[in-house]
Amino acid sequence: MSLLPNIYKYNSLNDNVQAYHPICFGKESKPFQGQETQWIYTTWKDFSLEEAEEKKAESQIQEETDEVSLKEEEEFEEEDSLSDDLLQQARDEAEKILKEATEQAEKILAEAKLEAQRLKEEAIQEGLDEGRLEGEQRAYQEHRQRLDEECNRFLNEFQRVITETELKKLEIFQQHRTDLKDLAIAVAEKVIQVSLRSSGDVIEKMIIAATEKLKSKVWAKIYIAKCDANLMVQGNSDLMKHISHISDHIKIIIMENENPGTCIIEFPDEVIDASASTQVENIKEILNSAGI
Repeated sequence: MSLLPNIYKYNSLNDNVQAYHPICFGKESKPFQGQETQWIYTTWKDFSLEEAEEKKAESQIQEETDEVSLKEEEEFEEEDSLSDDLLQQARDEAEKILKEATEQAEKILAEAKLEAQRLKEEAIQEGLDEGRLEGEQRAYQEHRQRLDEECNRFLNEFQRVITETELKKLEIFQQHRTDLKDLAIAVAEKVIQVSLRSSGDVIEKMIIAATEKLKSKVWAKIYIAKCDANLMVQGNSDLMKHISHISDHIKIIIMENENPGTCIIEFPDEVIDASASTQVENIKEILNSAGI
């Protein structure tokens, strides 16, 4: 089993790297000479009964962590299915409204045609009764006016139906857009948590991304959760090589009780919170301010 020392400090004046020894079972790590800060791993081959019990407990904790990760993956799949159901529901409601509007418009048009035919027949009949020429002209004018009124009524009704349909579609879209946005953020949080618990590469990339554009500082302190530090050790992390440009004096400080994904970078003149939870909250604020 490999253990990670709590702090290493590099002094560029005398090329000396001083290791602050961790509390462990076995021999302590020794200070060493070198040009840059490195990770030190110490292997123990002989274990006492207490050490064997501790390793058994660590194995049980790892099994419980794997079960939690599997459960979260199943929840992620269920939420993805829920997203598909919401989208299909929105499509079905929009299609239903459009179909009803079309049927109503066709009904109004058919009624207008029947009314026009009835008015025409009445005009002809009235013209015959009052005199062919005079009656037809007068009836034509009267019934033409009535026909125009009916057509205008039809057009107004049709426009009202179209407007209501568009408003309803927009309402459905707005409603489900908010639901889908919240669901997408929840899914993203689940994915991040699963990734953090399964690989040390995630926290390493978060630190590199937060420091890649920074200029050289006098010193730097990087605070990470203990669980993330253990994963980075298991993955033989090259973190110090990637961030050596920011300072010759870098300390990695492990916090015992912080949540996975916690990452705070401290410099003499500023503090950067690059934690996963903080980045998710920033994304939420951007989406809300953009009206999405």
